[in-house]
Amino acid sequence: MHKGINASLQCSGLERLLHRELYSRGLFFRTNCPDVPGTPDVVFPREHLAVFMDGCFWHDCPIHGPRKQSLTPFWRTKLQRNRSRDKNVDILLRDEGWTVLRYWEHDDIEEVADEIVWVKRRLREQLQDAS
Repeated sequence: MHKGINASLQCSGLERLLHRELYSRGLFFRTNCPDVPGTPDVVFPREHLAVFMDGCFWHDCPIHGPRKQSLTPFWRTKLQRNRSRDKNVDILLRDEGWTVLRYWEHDDIEEVADEIVWVKRRLREQLQDAS
């Protein structure tokens, strides 16, 4: 069985939606890649493209995240650490030559897939031009 299909059984419903949409467009990708910092939800190794689907609560979405005044100090600190970790992962990946795409759980999956397809195509063209 393709590694992406196996791994998608271990992911959130949101990630499964994205995986299905990408597969329906004929794209193949990897998931749960321990050699890629931050464990992106979708990885296109050849193009060095890493995609993250961030949950509104856990990644502190400015639109749908929790209201700060209702959070205990524990949760404020936890969410702040999550945001900081996300930023550091993005920097690390970019420094290693990766293109990083991040989306919120409230983003339209078809629009997300459209953008991923577009970015992947541009990166593939750049690779072909370089060779």
